[in-house]
Formats: sequence, structure tokens, C-alpha cells
Amino acid sequence: MHPLLASVRELEQRDAALAATIDELVALENEIAALRARAAAVAAFREQLPSARAAADEEVERAEAEVARRTEAVRVAQTDVGRARDDARTDAERALATAESSLRTATSRLGRARMEVARAQRQADEHDAETDALSHRANELASSLGEPPGEDVEHWGSRARAKVFADRTHAEAERQRVIAEAEELGSIVVGEPLAGANVSVVRRRVEAALGAA
Repeated sequence: MHPLLASVRELEQRDAALAATIDELVALENEIAALRARAAAVAAFREQLPSARAAADEEVERAEAEVARRTEAVRVAQTDVGRARDDARTDAERALATAESSLRTATSRLGRARMEVARAQRQADEHDAETDALSHRANELASSLGEPPGEDVEHWGSRARAKVFADRTHAEAERQRVIAEAEELGSIVVGEPLAGANVSVVRRRVEAALGAA
């Protein structure tokens, strides 16, 4: 095999390996960015959680007090109906119907308030589980990056992504050197500039010029 062709083929292999490495690093950057974004969202939720829980609990307390008042109003109205005579009974029954309607409204409000408390708890549990999952994945990535978390995922992600970006930049620069070297060798063989051609194209041009298979 012609030495120049052997060199170009070796450069093609290096180019393919670097291209694969760059793709992996880009995917890793994107995953770290996604981890950081989710960690930030979870942190924001957890920061708001105490006030949201307090508001939900207060709404339950208010609704329970309202139900108690309306229940007592219904009891009083029922007593009034039992004591009413003749024309006064119609008014008492109307008052009882109004009291019962108000009680139903208050009971519905209490139900919604309790559902909101339960929903807030479910969200808290879900975010706790997500926090664990994010930390687990960050630790998995950290073992391959040599960048242990040691802190929350959001801050770790900032450092880890900077490292991956530096690695990708280095790999891209190395790939450009490989391409430039292949273009230079190819130009020597074919006798014309090959700037802008990828390494595989250069290799095929060199094979054609040398009559190699």
C-alpha cells in the first residue's frame, strides 16, 4: 500500500472516532443541561412548597369552621321548623332549605380544600422522588466525568457541563487538524486543492489517483 494512502486511511479512522466522540459529548452536554433545568424546577417548587402547604392547610381550617357554622345553622333551622305553627312554618321551612343549601356549598368547599392538600402532598412526594432520580443520574455521569457532585445537581451540572464543553472543543479542534492533514496529503497525491472535502472523500480521491482498491 502506498504510504500516503495508508496515512489518509489512518486519518479517516481518527476522523470517524473523533466524530463519534463529539456526538457523545454533545449528547452528554444536552443531558446535563436537561438535568440542571429539572433540578432548578424542583428547587423552585420546594422553595414555594412551605407557603403553598400553609395556604392549603389554612383553607381547610376555614372551610371546616364554615361547615361547623352551617351545620349548626341547619340544626337551629330544623328546630325552628319543629316549633313553627301555621303560617310561620312556611318561613321556617324556607330558612331550613337555605341553611341546608349553604351547608352543601360549605361541604363542597371543604372537599376541594382537602383535595388541594392531598394534591400538594402528592406533588411533594413526586418531587422528592425526582430529586433522588436526578441525584442518582448525576452520580452516574460524575463517575465517568471525574466531576463528583458533592453539592446539589444544579451547581454540579454547571461545572460538569463546562468540563464537557472543554472536552468537546478540544475534540473538535483535533478533528479539524485531522481534516486539514488529510486534505494536505490528498492534495499532494491528486495534484489539486482538496480544501472543504471530508476525509472519506479525500481517501476515495487518493485511492482513485493511485489506482488502489
